[in-house]
Amino acid sequence: MTAKPVVYLVNISEEEYAKKMNKHLGAIKEWIDTHGGGPMIPFSAIGEQRCVDAGGKDDATRADYEASSGFKTAINRIIKIGYKAL
Repeated sequence: MTAKPVVYLVNISEEEYAKKMNKHLGAIKEWIDTHGGGPMIPFSAIGEQRCVDAGGKDDATRADYEASSGFKTAINRIIKIGYKAL
């Protein structure tokens, strides 16, 4: 048996994601570190869905949506870290 790398995606509300604050993130990171470690990526699934619904499937449109709404998508970070973990 071999251990596979794990990337932990933590879904939080849009408000918490915008503020970059969630009372549980510290405890989750502590649990991850004591159980083998790995990157933790907080994101908002609802915010990501709204970004896609607004036409944010390509980088230019996503950047326009981010500028107008103030929502910073995490999809690029999720993809890069996920690919790196492979």
